[in-house]
Parts: sequence; C-alpha cells; structure tokens
Amino acid sequence: MKKTVFSVFLLLASALMQPAFAQQDNSKKGKCFTFTNNTAQAANDLHFDLSVASKPVNLVQDPVTGVRKVGGVFENYPSEKKSAQDYKTGGNVAIGGSVTIQFDDETEVKNWYWTIDGKEIPKERGATDGGKMQGNSPSITTISYQPPGGDGALVFTATGMGETTGPIAQVSIYNPTNTPMATVLGPCYITSDEVHQSYIVPGTTAIVVQPNSTANVTLSGYCADIFSPATPKGRAMPPVRNWVHLSGDASLPADWVPATGRGWTPAPNSMVRIPGTDTPMGHTINANKFPEEAAPVLLEAINRITQAYDSLQSRGAITTPIGANIPQERATVAQHTFWMFSAALTGSAYKVDHFAENMEKQYKSATGNDLDKQPDDVQQEIQGGVAALWNTFQMTGAAAKVVHAQPDYSKP
Repeated sequence: MKKTVFSVFLLLASALMQPAFAQQDNSKKGKCFTFTNNTAQAANDLHFDLSVASKPVNLVQDPVTGVRKVGGVFENYPSEKKSAQDYKTGGNVAIGGSVTIQFDDETEVKNWYWTIDGKEIPKERGATDGGKMQGNSPSITTISYQPPGGDGALVFTATGMGETTGPIAQVSIYNPTNTPMATVLGPCYITSDEVHQSYIVPGTTAIVVQPNSTANVTLSGYCADIFSPATPKGRAMPPVRNWVHLSGDASLPADWVPATGRGWTPAPNSMVRIPGTDTPMGHTINANKFPEEAAPVLLEAINRITQAYDSLQSRGAITTPIGANIPQERATVAQHTFWMFSAALTGSAYKVDHFAENMEKQYKSATGNDLDKQPDDVQQEIQGGVAALWNTFQMTGAAAKVVHAQPDYSKP
C-alpha cells in the first residue's frame, strides 16, 4: 500500500500541474560575440578586455538547480559592468567548441584568451584590430542581435507544449538573412490568449540562428493561472512580440508599490505581500489587461519562491511524500506556491479544497478506485500527504515573503 500511495503522489507531482525588473531591458542592442576554442586542448576559463565596460545578459538558468550560467557555460561572471572580464567555473569548452556572450552595451572585444584551471594555454592569446584577429587567437565572431519584441529580420513562432510547468513553449526562430543573427528569450511573461494559461519564464536562453535557417528552442516556466487549461501541444501561442520581455538580472525596486493609475485595484484583505518584503500588497490586478504591470511582480515572486525552496530544502526543512525525487518536488512546490500567489494577486484564491479535490481525481486515475471508498488507513495516508504538501506550499510562500504565513493545514 505504501508503494501505491507513493506512486500516486509521484503522479500528483506532474498531473496536479494541470489546473481544475526593468522593463524591456533586452531591447538594448548590445554586441553579441561567439568565442570558439581553436586551441589544441579543452578550456574551462575565458578572459578578455572590452573597449566599453559592460556585463553579460544571456544568463541561462538550469530548471532543476536554478544556477544561472552565461551562455549556458560559466557560473562565475561579472554582475556589474567591467572592462576586464574573467569567466570561470562551469562545463569545459571542448576543442572547436564555443560560447556565445551577449553584452548589455555596444562594445568591442580588444583581446581575449582561454585558460585551463587558471593556467594559460600556449599560443592562443590574441587581439583585434578593426574587427580582425591577430596572432594565434581563438576565433571570435560578431553577430547581429535582435530583441524578441518588435520588428526585425528574425521571425518568431511559438506553440504550446501541453504542460503547465517545465517545458511550456516551443519557439521556432527563422533567420531569412545571409548572416548569423542572435537573440535572447527570457525572462518573460507569456500572455494569455483569453482561453489558455499565461506563463512566467524566469530563465534566459541565448540563441544564434544561422543564415537562412531555423532554430527551435524549448522554454521552461510556470503557469500563472491555476483556473485555465494549458495551451495544447502544437497550438499557437500569442505572438512573441506581444509577450512582456523582462530583464534577466532586475528585481523590483526597493520602493516599488502598486499604483491604482496603472491597473491596481485596492484589496486590503489580500493575502499576498510585495515579493520579498513584509509589506502587504493590498491590491489586485487583471494580469490579462495589464500584463506589463503584472509581469515584473510575477517574475520577482517565482524567483523568490524557488530561492526559498532551495534554502529550506538544503536545511532539511521540507518533508513531503515526493521528497525522494528532489527535482520533481522542487517543481511541484514552486508551482503550487506560485499559484497561491498569482491567484490572490489577480483577485481569486487557490485553496486547499482545490488541491485535495484534484488529489482525489488523480488517485482514481492512478488506481481506478474512488478514494472515499477505500479503507480508512488509505484515506488517512492520502490526507496526510495532502496536508504535508499544502503545509510545504504555505511554508515556502511565507519564507519567500510572497504570502502571509497561514495556520497549519491538518486535514482536507
């Protein structure tokens, strides 16, 4: 019986995902460079000097660990604008491999070199002069950059994946030109088509699309509307130019407050906080009508929630029926906690009754039996699991400072 109940909760982790920042920073046309390792050995560090101080913006977030890496490679990177830059820690860049770095500003790479564990690789230091390489430097390519919003040569098409959490959108990007082009997707808020879910994508994905070619990218994120169905797999999503594109490293200003003139409606009894603070939100908003106002708040909330889960889990403070599968537990806790926040933010409420009812449906789907017709010990075990999960959602929301702490839930 224990095995059956545990399998039900593992199913719950995925099946229950089905529901019953400075704006437009990525529009800056900063330079994008692809560094190729043309040395005779693999490298794991990259060093270079810029003509204009800048910082990288294409931070790719691992959906499981939450670690952000520049170009999907380097974990350590400059968080502030600098001319001299060092990139360390991450995966190796193999011989012939490359890493693409998108900068926040118009700048040029003056010189660069690879190292392995901090030791310089011989005969690979180089410099540029008018965009041309000198010496035995690793090759570098300057690529035209186009933001995902607005007009440009790149053609974006997005379709649903049929999911609410994890892989939620497939984006096809066509480059009709004769030169490589780069773009950065995420973080962003994918608006609703008024039928299906809206989504928040907290990670960043940098893409280089080769001439006259198409690149396909899968975006991972979280559903922002518990009461709408997922966009079916293959179904067209709202145009990418209509998404709200956000900054990868921005957070809400310390003095941010909701303003009624920008779509916020007073709601003194709301359970949500301004994310990361002890200040009650005190307002709700129609995210479909005012997506640019809601988007940075939703992004701040999901980032706070995942950080809170990681902190609690590392301290052994989280105990759930699905704890043997940490990635699944992380996604489940983050999504349901986010639903508690997003529902209240938009004037609704995601309650334990919704969660318990869906659990019963999933139990029947997994076992073919009605839960209320099972022996008392089975019902009590399922109810105890629901209680443990719901308490974890509440604890995580309170630790993230996105919702007010609620009393423990004992039984559905």
